[in-house]
This record gives sequence, C-alpha cells and structure tokens, in this order.
Amino acid sequence: MRRNAVLGNRAERRPGRRFRTSPDTWRIGAWAGSTADSKAWSSRTRVGATVAVDTAMLVASTLAAVISFRLAGISIPSLEWLVGFPAVTLAMLWVRGAYAPQLTRRLLDELRDVLYATASAAIITIATRALLSDDPHLAGQGLRHWVLAAALLALGRTCLTQWERREWKRGRRLRRTLIIGAGRVGQLVGRRLIAHPEWGFLPVGFLDPHPADRAASNGDLSVLGSNAEFERVATEFEVQHVLVAFSTDPHDALLRLTRRCEELGLSVSIVPRLFEQLGSRITVEDVGGLPMLTAQRPNPRGWKFAMKYSGDRVLTAITLPVVLPLIVIGGAAIYVSMGRPILYRQERVGRDGKRFSILKLRTMPLEPASSVRLPSSDTDEGDNRPTRVGRILRSTSIDELPQLLNVLRGEMSLIGPRPERPEFTTVFEDVIHRYRDRYRVKSGITGWAQVHGIGRGGDRFTEMSLTDRVEWDNYYIENWSFWLDIKIMLMTVAAVLHFRQS
Repeated sequence: MRRNAVLGNRAERRPGRRFRTSPDTWRIGAWAGSTADSKAWSSRTRVGATVAVDTAMLVASTLAAVISFRLAGISIPSLEWLVGFPAVTLAMLWVRGAYAPQLTRRLLDELRDVLYATASAAIITIATRALLSDDPHLAGQGLRHWVLAAALLALGRTCLTQWERREWKRGRRLRRTLIIGAGRVGQLVGRRLIAHPEWGFLPVGFLDPHPADRAASNGDLSVLGSNAEFERVATEFEVQHVLVAFSTDPHDALLRLTRRCEELGLSVSIVPRLFEQLGSRITVEDVGGLPMLTAQRPNPRGWKFAMKYSGDRVLTAITLPVVLPLIVIGGAAIYVSMGRPILYRQERVGRDGKRFSILKLRTMPLEPASSVRLPSSDTDEGDNRPTRVGRILRSTSIDELPQLLNVLRGEMSLIGPRPERPEFTTVFEDVIHRYRDRYRVKSGITGWAQVHGIGRGGDRFTEMSLTDRVEWDNYYIENWSFWLDIKIMLMTVAAVLHFRQS
C-alpha cells in the first residue's frame, strides 16, 4: 500500500485561506465583522454572569421550597435558615473554583460542581440545624431544598452555557486573540481555534520575529509583525486575549511581553514546553524559589485500568440483554433487505498492536474482494454506499452494538481509541507522530475523539485529521479518570439521541 493512497486527499487549500479544516470553517473576515457589533465576553464578565445566574436560581429554589413545604404540610424554617442554605451553596461553589476565570466552559464539569456544592451545603445546613434546633421536619426540609436547588442551578448553568456557545458559533462575543509564535505549535493553535468557534476565540493573526516562509504566506491568519510591535498590533486589532505558543524570541523578551499584557489588562494563556507530557493533573511545587511541575499521569498497566476493564465487562453483561432486541431487529432488517451475512467482521489493531476481529451489523452490500478499495470517508467497509437500512442503523449507532461481544471477550473496552485496520496502521505509524502510543490501552466502542467529532467524515484519512485524532486519543489516555469515562458515556448518549452518526 502506498502512503499517498491513504494520505492523498489532504485538506483543501485555497488562496486567501491559510487554514481550512472543513467546508464549514468560518472566514476570519466574517467573524471580525460579526464581532464588531457585540461586546466580547471577558473573564470578569463571564464570572459575573455565572454568579448572577446562580444567585437567581438559588432565590427561585428557595421560593419553590417554601411553596413545596406548604403543599406538603411541612413547617417552614426561619428566614436565617432559608437564606443560609443558598449562601453556603455559593460559598461551596467558590471553594470548588467554580467562579475562577476559565478559558472555556465544560458543562458536565460544571454540573458536577453544582451537585457537589449543593450536597455539601445541605449536609452542613442540616447538621448545624440539628445541633441548634429540634425541628421534626428538618430532614424533609433539607432534602426538598437541596433537590430543588440542584435542579434549578443545573438548569441555569445549562441555559447559560448553551446561550454562550450559540453566540460564539454565530460569531458574537468572541475574544479577539493574538497568537505569539507562528511555528508548528502556533499554527496548530490557530487551526484549532478557527475550527471551533464554540470555544469563544477569534484568532486575528501571529506575532513572530522570525516566521517560517510558509507561515508568513498569504492567508487569513498571517504574521502581523514582530513581538516588538506588540502594542501597535494589539491596539490596531483590538486584541483581548494573548496566547503564547513557541516563539523564537528569548525568554526575557517573552517575559516582558506577558507582563506588558497584564499592564494593558489583557488575559494571557501559555502553551508550555513539553506539553505532550503534561496532563490535567499537575502539581506545582516550589524548589529553591523555582516552580516545578509534576505531571501525575495514570498508568495503563496499573490497577485503575484493570478495574476499568473489569467494570466494562460487568456493565456489558448487564447491558447486553437490554440491547439484544435492537440487535435482533437490526439483524432481521438486514436479512430481509440484503440477505446473509448479517454480521460484518473485520480485522482491527488493538492494545499492544494485537489484532482481533471487530463485529458490526452489516450496512452495505457485499462486493467482490477485487473491487474493495481504500475508503475516502468515515466508513468501515471500503465504500460509502450504505443501504437505506444501513443508513438507519448507522445514524442510530445500532450497527455498533455487536461490539459489546468484543468487550465481553476482552478485546475492546467500552471507551478508548477507535481501532484501525492493520493495512492502514502500518502506514500511519510511520507518518503520524505518536500513533503507536494509542496502543497503550484497549480500543473502545466510543471515545474522547469520537464524541468531539474528530476523525469522522470525508477527511478522516487526511494527515491533518489523523494527527488531530491521535492527539485527542493520547489526551484521553494521559488524563484518564473514571469521571472522564462518565463524561464520554454521557456525551455519547446525547450524540445517539440526536441521531449523529458515530
């Protein structure tokens, strides 16, 4: 197999577009025009909006609790206790860091903070009242207030987050962002920000004293000058956020630049050196006046992953009888429309590079082996011509359900990197950085890259798409936790309910 056969259809490049990741990518000019009429979110504005929404929801929950007490014939607590619970909840949210400035909102993490804060506040309030009073309805009052507060806070956070993301996708309230450094990492950052306006950033260009020729060429994201011209560029392009990628400027120059950002009231983010080795769990320690970062990364061979795989099998054994009717109905539809075979088997590469046969419900007609060609889109069978029944099975992800048998046999996990065909991996391993690192864990039915739409669609086999998928898969491995698996599972359920093709 030739390398060009798989990586041939690279991302389309057109004059006037430096980075093009998909036909839906927005032009910088369109963004700039749309943001001129609306004020961008600053960190303080976002925090203030969050506090205001939380306060309003806690007031509403208190009023709802009073009404529920009366309807249930329960005595109403005194005013100090009605006010005390919302106050303690706000304090617990602050302790959890829920009101610290953040670059992006993660709704599931916010909902977890809400549950933790309201539960902690309920425990503190009920325990304090139990010591100071002997109200017989204490438990009922506390539980009702807690449930209502948790539900309304979650509703308020969800509405605020969805409104914010909708505004960003429409090109409103985006933070105009200047990227320091136009090298490989800087260009990667620019491409990601363009492809995901829902993150809330509007990249305006690069600053780099010695840019590479290809970085300084024409395009929407161009090099606007050297770092010495920072103040002029920041004023001219109304920059609100500065993102420091790798630059050829010396350390002292970059340090002066970041300090100047602080003086001008601009927020700053920094891509650290050796960022591939850093995860979300980092300890900062002081050693002789120097900050030391220690990355606490999970061990794929450790006991936690062993528990994960054991839990996968238990959960699969419970789930399989529930979804078996869907598999039978899907198989019957395939038999009526296409005949046998019903299951589709294909060799894939899993943990440690071991090969196994993945199972799926067949969604396409069988073709002679001589007619099978390399896919150019996100399909598993070498052609993008599913039948009508096949399209329904794919859109609802029912065709993926037989892979639960792969999980029971220990060949796959419920969540992990998507396995690839061996004839492709032999090419990808040579040309895609860190591709073999994906083999550290078992392959999954769903995963961090899939739920974010990485590695799907017509550009699945471009080098850019493969590189992105490998980075997201390795992020999952290096930042794995049980909570991350729960988040991915919830995001997968949401995607299936919206009939998104996985």
